[in-house]
Amino acid sequence: MGNVSTDFTLLKHIITPRQRAQKLPVDVSRLEKIIREEIPQALSKQAPANFPELYSNLNRYMASFMISCCLIS
Repeated sequence: MGNVSTDFTLLKHIITPRQRAQKLPVDVSRLEKIIREEIPQALSKQAPANFPELYSNLNRYMASFMISCCLIS
């Protein structure tokens, strides 16, 4: 069994955003524009029936990606 204090310190280190976490190592603004503007515009006339679900999932994955980038950097 591990040391609780050491385990807690490690967990705290992993989940605490770092100072430089505000800036991602890559510019994702183009990807965000595609997801938020271009995909809905392109599919506005002929979207598949499950588009709302797919689009919601895509936005959720993008948010997870952004959070992951901040925690890793």
